[in-house]
Amino acid sequence: MEFTAGIIIRDKKILLVKRSMQEKVEKNKWTPPNETIEDSEKPEDAIVRGIKEETNFDFKIKKLLFNHFHNNLRTYVFLGNISGELNPEASEVSELRWVSYKESFQLEFAFGYNEVIERLHQSGYL
Repeated sequence: MEFTAGIIIRDKKILLVKRSMQEKVEKNKWTPPNETIEDSEKPEDAIVRGIKEETNFDFKIKKLLFNHFHNNLRTYVFLGNISGELNPEASEVSELRWVSYKESFQLEFAFGYNEVIERLHQSGYL
């Protein structure tokens, strides 16, 4: 099983979503918008679909930043831009927030995404 994450940055802040209490695992924890890659689906298609499903935003990929590994599972981490109207899917997302690197220390992250935040900071994105 593989996953994707969409990194959306504005003014040195990253868009994060808080997983709903209805999720099966890692409930009420923070992540960038993300998605499980379905059978025969390309990672690029999965993240565009996932961000649309979670937030209703259209995601345009700029580039693949890196791969993130957590519990031996790969996540393709894409940088991109969003457009459209926000309409979060309540069964998946309980909150969205623009977060600075410093503010991220106060959050509890799912799936080791705190490591992604650190890499983004080291690379000058945050």
